[in-house]
Amino acid sequence: MLRSLEVDQLGLRIGMTDRLLLRLLAHRMGLAVSVGARKRADKQEIYRRDTENKRIDALRIEGRKLGLNESFVEAVIYLVIGEACKQQMIRLQKEQDPLPNTTSDDEWYDICKQNLLALTAQVAGSYDQDYDLAFSASSAYRAYEDGVINEQVAKLPKRGLAVDLGCATGRQALRLADKFESVVGFDLSPAMIEQADKNKFAKNIGNATFKVADLEQGIPLPDGSASFVFANFGVASDLRNIQAVIVEIERVLEPRGRYLLSFYNKDALVYRWEFFPWPVGLAAEINEKLGCLDVHAGDKTFLVYAKTYTPSEVRTMLSAGALKGPSVVTFPTISSILPSLLLLEGGDKAKDTITMLDRALEISGHGAYTIATGEKIA
Repeated sequence: MLRSLEVDQLGLRIGMTDRLLLRLLAHRMGLAVSVGARKRADKQEIYRRDTENKRIDALRIEGRKLGLNESFVEAVIYLVIGEACKQQMIRLQKEQDPLPNTTSDDEWYDICKQNLLALTAQVAGSYDQDYDLAFSASSAYRAYEDGVINEQVAKLPKRGLAVDLGCATGRQALRLADKFESVVGFDLSPAMIEQADKNKFAKNIGNATFKVADLEQGIPLPDGSASFVFANFGVASDLRNIQAVIVEIERVLEPRGRYLLSFYNKDALVYRWEFFPWPVGLAAEINEKLGCLDVHAGDKTFLVYAKTYTPSEVRTMLSAGALKGPSVVTFPTISSILPSLLLLEGGDKAKDTITMLDRALEISGHGAYTIATGEKIA
């Protein structure tokens, strides 16, 4: 019986290893597609025999050191390379080039904006579920951020209007609706606003309003009308002219009103490595080379605008004018660099331990997101 139990447990571990292997292969195919795009841009051949043979020879030697049969290693790597070339050819036939040539920053920003609209049109219906089920670090961050938002709401002297900048499907605004007289959410994406309205009616929440708005053009609210203004889940980094938006936040906040802004952290541990050979637990990662955000949706990766800021830069940005503070924390540090599968299937003890470590590191400055909070001086 004990021996059978041990075999069963080993079987579970083999299954988990197999699933991780599949994710690594999918990651490998994604890299191959990026290589194919670069080859097309540089007018290089898709298949390069000498390069691939050198790679197979090197891996055959590596496999021997690991005690693996050389023929097995050669067969596996040859299959992987063959599939990678096939995926590159498929993208070539479909003329899907993720690296468009641009002549200016404005043109690149416009392309990223269109990518964002295409992305949100595709994912709006499953947005909330996908983040929670597929990306462990993003899910952990959302839970942590919920707690920080709750703390800010508890500090408010008044709870009139809450304003959600970049509201997406309205999850956060709807979660806060019973704590305020009214909530309003703004988003650039019509698809997200449509889904937010569906969620509002499904939950029978009457004091929430959602509107399409380009926040770069200003926040469409009167002066001093808001008790709480927030841009969560990295939205502050998605805004190209964040300084102008901060001025608008100061304008619409009432005295002693509070704000929360979430940025992608330039000093994050996940970006201190140039490359991870496995898919990490974040639904979106900064592409340092292109200066944008790689957002994964199904078998596609959308390049959308985003800019990283260090915690120090965030403090400086928010220290001018009538906004008091800010208080700055970062999260998560450890879970952001781990394969999502390890946390999703590693058990509650493992997840609780990693969360505990991430919370202990929230003032280290190396979490994937930076959260800045503060109030408007009365």
